[in-house]
Amino acid sequence: MLVDFITFMHNKGHVINVIALDKESVRMGIDGFKVAVDTLRARTKRLDYEVPKIVAPELLDPQGNIPCGYMNTLYNKGFQNSYDIFGDHYYQRDHTVAGFAKLKYEFDLAQSDKTRPQWATEPHWNGDGELYAAESALGVTFDHTDLGLEAFMWWGYPITGSTKFNQPVMRAYSDAILRSAPIRMVDHDGEETFTQGKLHSRAYLRGIEVNVFLINVVNPNVAGLIPISYHNYVIGILNNFSVDGKATVRQWREDTNNDTTTEGEISTLDPTKNNQLLVDLPIGSVTQITFK
Repeated sequence: MLVDFITFMHNKGHVINVIALDKESVRMGIDGFKVAVDTLRARTKRLDYEVPKIVAPELLDPQGNIPCGYMNTLYNKGFQNSYDIFGDHYYQRDHTVAGFAKLKYEFDLAQSDKTRPQWATEPHWNGDGELYAAESALGVTFDHTDLGLEAFMWWGYPITGSTKFNQPVMRAYSDAILRSAPIRMVDHDGEETFTQGKLHSRAYLRGIEVNVFLINVVNPNVAGLIPISYHNYVIGILNNFSVDGKATVRQWREDTNNDTTTEGEISTLDPTKNNQLLVDLPIGSVTQITFK
């Protein structure tokens, strides 16, 4: 079926470069997976088509270090050459200390024999684009960029125009991290982003441009969380660097009607002491700071 599909697309002038097999269900098992991959590679090569790269494991959730788990079995059987790209499904429910440990184990295993690209193949923003979901939705991306992911593509947002809060945030975040490298950022709540109700922050460097994201939202469905608003919160730069010119601040937040400003409000900041910025982080806000 896959060869027929590749042939059909080839006849229409399209090259299939990448294929993911057996999405989430693991119907074919490890042995069947290897047979399918070997057959697909042989037939496409014989037909003089592009031999597609294979994405795996494509599981519903990361399994981590389970002795008979998918990834461990793949390597224990010596079938690691059956895939080219580490592709994972890692949802907001997985954004926990234990969930990230499972993801990191599988990612490290995928890099143990050779360097493989990591693809986050099914990211979501739960609900109807609500602001409170930003904590876990962006937390999922933080987990991936902490492992080195340098580009992100979300489900369900338009290239232009926005009707929901999450859409411009997705777009801004995707644009900011493209070809960027994460740089270490420590706020007063530390570096972890798993504890709900804390201030969560990450920073990314592209050339001399820095993009900082700060999440200060509280999930109303979690009891006991106490929201905190920050005034003139200090964003400081270490190692003798300084801010060159004004910084641009884009902030999405709840208004008095408990609604959201869809596109966010944009303002500029002058640095203080050459190497720090003072920014307000109200309750229920996602903030992007961009500077050189």
